[in-house]
Amino acid sequence: MIAEVCLTYLNFQCVRELSPTLTSAPPTVPLVGYASCYWGKHIRREKAETVSPLALGLLIRFEQHISSRLLLLRHQEGRNRWVLGFYVRDPNGITGLHGAAFLGMVEIVVALLAMKEWDINATDNSMGRTALAWAAVRGHEDIVRILLQCKDINPCTADTDYGRTPLFLAAENGYEGVVKLLLEREDVNPNTADTVFGRTPLSWAAENGYEGIVKLLLERDGINPDVPAVLSGETTSELAAPREHTAIVELFSARNPPFHSPWILTSNPPRPIRPTYLQALLNLSRLVVLQPNPFPPIPRPSSEWRLAPS
Repeated sequence: MIAEVCLTYLNFQCVRELSPTLTSAPPTVPLVGYASCYWGKHIRREKAETVSPLALGLLIRFEQHISSRLLLLRHQEGRNRWVLGFYVRDPNGITGLHGAAFLGMVEIVVALLAMKEWDINATDNSMGRTALAWAAVRGHEDIVRILLQCKDINPCTADTDYGRTPLFLAAENGYEGVVKLLLEREDVNPNTADTVFGRTPLSWAAENGYEGIVKLLLERDGINPDVPAVLSGETTSELAAPREHTAIVELFSARNPPFHSPWILTSNPPRPIRPTYLQALLNLSRLVVLQPNPFPPIPRPSSEWRLAPS
């Protein structure tokens, strides 16, 4: 079983003693990178009961293990180096419950909740997300359902980087089942916008073309489809129009009087500028300027460098 091999390797004492602040596996333990990123995938496929104790052994002290950081680095793969370093600033606070929710391991989450070792609403120190937020952004419906059944769960806790709620994360990434579960709760506010761009879950779902999610949100009592984005000033329907999401535009037209978006009239219209535009830029500048870059600068070739003779 590959999952058992990965977890056994990660539970070795020499691996446990590695600093959780490392951004890559040392050459002395070359399999740590693969094991950290893929043991969860293998355990879901194999579903071996003998692997659960190994998984629990790792997750109980997950915030002190190098695999917690490597897993999040893998999650951010495909983005530029600066964003990669920015998002995974501090692995501390990424508990086993966060890790199990991130990986979508139902049985492990149930076991960890039964241990009552962690605050279910605790946020990690990397992106400021709860276990529910990690399950939502990854689309793990079963995990979301289990966490929402917990007595003290707060389904509206926003992350600390962009102020995105679990509903926002699920809607933005197209997880319709998760959105439906969250909207079933009366204490979930569908109009909560992020703190940087000032956009709502409905705004992102419309722009990304998630028609099913847009329908769910429009059916929710109290939804406001006309909240303009802070950065551009565009309404939700105007964000959907230039991407040719015709069905979504029709949903808005049926709900409200037909709108006439400047995006339809010309291929390159000027964006409206609102007074809050400057404030949004200031918010972004704080994210860029105040966060240290953990990666050393790439050296430039000097004039002394020469090509080796062929």
